[in-house]
Amino acid sequence: MVTDYAGAIESRDIGNIRRVHPGMTAGQERGWQQFFQVAREVKAQLDLNQLVTLGTTANARITGSYTYLNSSTGSTEHQPVSFQAILKKTESGWRISEVR
Repeated sequence: MVTDYAGAIESRDIGNIRRVHPGMTAGQERGWQQFFQVAREVKAQLDLNQLVTLGTTANARITGSYTYLNSSTGSTEHQPVSFQAILKKTESGWRISEVR
């Protein structure tokens, strides 16, 4: 799931992100759209640091970074990230239902 999410971010395609994170809010979608307006050659390095599973739900702590070319400045930027994710198990595997 973490690898799938990183790959979806690297694709810079909101539809790919939504497939892994179907619970994405409209505000989160706008945030990604704004990020992708300036971010090129995105590399997402994400690690699952903590996972607590309760049946078909899990609480995950994910950390890592996004490295990308800022098309406005022409420079490569590195952005550390850390977030909590609520996961739901579906027929096709674990999916992100909420990111905080």
